[in-house]
Amino acid sequence: MTTDRPKHIAIIMDGNGRWAERRSRPRIYGHIRGCARVRDIIREADKQGVKALTLYAFSTENWGRPTMSKGNTGLQLTIAVSYSGREELVRASRRLASKVASGEIRAADIDEARFGAELYTSEIGDPDLLIRTSGEQRISNFLLWQMAYSELYFTDTMWPDFKPSDLRVAIDAYARRTRRFGLTDKQAASAAHPDGV
Repeated sequence: MTTDRPKHIAIIMDGNGRWAERRSRPRIYGHIRGCARVRDIIREADKQGVKALTLYAFSTENWGRPTMSKGNTGLQLTIAVSYSGREELVRASRRLASKVASGEIRAADIDEARFGAELYTSEIGDPDLLIRTSGEQRISNFLLWQMAYSELYFTDTMWPDFKPSDLRVAIDAYARRTRRFGLTDKQAASAAHPDGV
């Protein structure tokens, strides 16, 4: 069991349109309410000590690297708009292939760390926790490489109804989990204790 709080939370903000339709309102009404909910969740994430929050708004295949704020010690917010995890992996692969072709690096120099450095989110690290609202249980082409060892939390709550108290519930659920990073329970327990006991 981890008592740590997640440093980086990614949220797939899903259910805005369905939320509005269930209330016989136009879909745009759900998106407006969803935008209003973002402020509450940003404030709560900062209050909970989260260092990075990535919000997945919608996906297309064209997205550029976000501008990072130098010297920021508070919450770093990344909003993934027009983002595609597959396209991100293709772009990283092309950049590395170009570096090999130009002689800047050798193919043998490419490892997980070097590949990860080519990703859009290389400066903020991988999400510890992914939260998906609306009852859907999939990652939808979002941060495919980065979520290899993220803990996943699914809720039936639609994004416009997702409150700071819901974020706290998700963080508490994360804190009760044992993160294994691909290890067995026994290996993870040994890794948690430097003396292997």
